[in-house]
Amino acid sequence: DWVVGLSVLAPSGHILSASYDGKARVWASMGSSQKDAGAGKEALTVLSGHFDAVTCCAWASEGSDATVALTGSKDFSLRSWGIVSKKGSADAKSLSVAPIFQYSGHEGSVQAVAAERATFCSASWDKTLKVWQLPSEAEVANAMSSVGAASSEPKGKKSQKTEAKDASAVKERGCLCTLIGHTQAVTGAAWGREGEVFSGGWDNSVRGWDVETQQCTTSLNAGHAVNGVAVSGNNLIASAHSDRLVRVWDPRQSDGSLVRSSLTSHKGWVNAVAWSRNNEHHLISASHDHTVKLWDVRSSIPLHTLAAHEGKALAVTFGYEGEFYSGGTDGKISCFKLGSELSDQAPAA
Repeated sequence: DWVVGLSVLAPSGHILSASYDGKARVWASMGSSQKDAGAGKEALTVLSGHFDAVTCCAWASEGSDATVALTGSKDFSLRSWGIVSKKGSADAKSLSVAPIFQYSGHEGSVQAVAAERATFCSASWDKTLKVWQLPSEAEVANAMSSVGAASSEPKGKKSQKTEAKDASAVKERGCLCTLIGHTQAVTGAAWGREGEVFSGGWDNSVRGWDVETQQCTTSLNAGHAVNGVAVSGNNLIASAHSDRLVRVWDPRQSDGSLVRSSLTSHKGWVNAVAWSRNNEHHLISASHDHTVKLWDVRSSIPLHTLAAHEGKALAVTFGYEGEFYSGGTDGKISCFKLGSELSDQAPAA
């Protein structure tokens, strides 16, 4: 089914994907150092518990004992998951999974999730953003202690009745605060370098928020609906738009010209953007025109245009070795490496 969210974990390179079939999945790295990149084309494990499409995902933290993953859904909720390698398993790729918390409070589909230190934020069709507390190490350890009873099975053999029972047993946790200001659906969220939250929505605005005061500190008028946002290491904001443009904003500019550049090349809606982890000038975008484009934002012409999917490209993210990934309506995760052709495709459902 549609792959609508992607996140890559350091240093393992594990890929987390969100899908419209109501599940999230963890995949082996397809990075350049992974000799068996995409081997088997089968997910390492499946995260089952939401009651509707999983619309977004993010890795939150990697501790000494367990990694925390986050998922958001059209069922109005988010979930946190503990993931560890199974001790004593002959298969190094074997993972155990346990749900930690369910986060309730949104009154519409959750469209984006992003983590920062001990907190994470979510964006929703209910026109708000919410900020939540990540599980502590003790809470993760407690959830993993019952991993045998609550884990998800890699090959999806658990019955729907069993999955529903496990899902209903997860403890609920409320939000720390709600950020109110958008007048239409909020479709993108990302953390800035100084701990602020940036968001984009269908009210045509890109906004910056002070989480401590819960106030909107920046409001930029894009003129067209925003489908996603991303923030670079030097605090530039990229936004994906329904008018087929990618806009790059510099909120530090004081001369009123906050739009640093408008990148024109896509032939359809731009659905997602992501900044490189290794090059502050490199940006990727995914579009309904079936392509993924790699940009150097110092130029208005894309460096590469890649025929990534047989349908709409919906999600993009960079890995840690220069590779980048995309997901789309064809149900596949595509991996690209700079200077190479399409390196691998994994069916995501």
